[in-house]
Amino acid sequence: MKRLLLTFKDFFDCFSASNELNKVHTLKKKIYVKNPQGKLIRVNGVIKKNNCNIVKVDFSGGIEHRCSDLHLFKTDTGFKIANTLTKNDNILCYNSCCLKVKNIEPVSSNSYAYDISLDYPHEYVTPNGLIHHNTTTARIVVDAIVKNDMDLFTLNGSDSTGVDMMRNEIQGFLKSPPYASKLKIVFIDEFDYTTGNAQAALRNIMETYADNGRFICTGNYLSKIIDPVQSRFQIFEMKSIKEDFAYSYCKKILEAEHVEYDIDTLKLIVHNFMPDVRKAVNMMQKNVVDGKLKKIDATSIISSEKKICGLIVQICDDMGSEKRDKTINQCMPEIMKLLSQDEPDYRGIYQTLSFLDNLPLWAKIKVNQYNNAHQSCALPSAHFMALCYDIVSAGINYFRMFKK
Repeated sequence: MKRLLLTFKDFFDCFSASNELNKVHTLKKKIYVKNPQGKLIRVNGVIKKNNCNIVKVDFSGGIEHRCSDLHLFKTDTGFKIANTLTKNDNILCYNSCCLKVKNIEPVSSNSYAYDISLDYPHEYVTPNGLIHHNTTTARIVVDAIVKNDMDLFTLNGSDSTGVDMMRNEIQGFLKSPPYASKLKIVFIDEFDYTTGNAQAALRNIMETYADNGRFICTGNYLSKIIDPVQSRFQIFEMKSIKEDFAYSYCKKILEAEHVEYDIDTLKLIVHNFMPDVRKAVNMMQKNVVDGKLKKIDATSIISSEKKICGLIVQICDDMGSEKRDKTINQCMPEIMKLLSQDEPDYRGIYQTLSFLDNLPLWAKIKVNQYNNAHQSCALPSAHFMALCYDIVSAGINYFRMFKK
């Protein structure tokens, strides 16, 4: 296998479809960048940004990096924007070494900068070995608390799930007092993937070392975390945003970029991509031509996920009526057809159904049950169809018991 090191400019020139500015140019080929743990992160596309102030940063070791003055670097004291770097800053590299900032100077203004679009916010490593960052809420909290990396212990629940990790590694880290911070911090990402025994072992550790450290954990499924551990945390849930907020957010973007738009078109885009605001913004970008958001046909924008959710809601709505059998016979084959045409975002469907106000409780119970079991299913499409048939069965039983 031949390895090539490309600058972002070369990367853009090789793989972009056009020369449009401030737009994610999707890639047909699979391109990856590394995160600091060595895991490969898929690159969605490349972006050419205009009206940027470009700076050149010189590091010890002869490394030079040109970037936007708003680019984020990872330093030994946290994340810093390029235009706030000083000669006292040490920039972290992929091999855990630090490079000293020797000089930073402006190169040009109102110029172009190149960036990449990732699926999820991650730290990532560029070809010159420097670590950059797309920040996350938990990481911001951690950096606000931790004054030195020696006071931070980071784990990923998907990789480190066992009791030994909790007892040996975490306990060993918390035994010594903080180096420079008020408290030591143990940050566990994807905590819901740790085993029940590992979570049980954590209870005593949290109480024993309460004077020394605190835990910050993130996860998607609160139901997978045992109650005794939940009671020891202050829980913050990131609920699905409201459609009015998403509409206002997208509207501000269009007005800030001086883009003409039709209100009905904007509402259509936002409604069909809820709760994923990022997809709504990407759809707006794709359909802006000559400073104008072009009108979109509703049939061309509705995703298969939205269609599937709509069919399930329709089945539930007609469950107690004379149209029940006809609706089921029409909708179930249509759902199977949509599942076979393209691999949908099953997690997105489960999430959407969970927050739908007009989906009855007896259906939401089944959605929650199959959502929790999705990770371990052998065939996602068959697993989802089993959900649909279980919703029908639950609806029939409900109306048999409680309705005439």
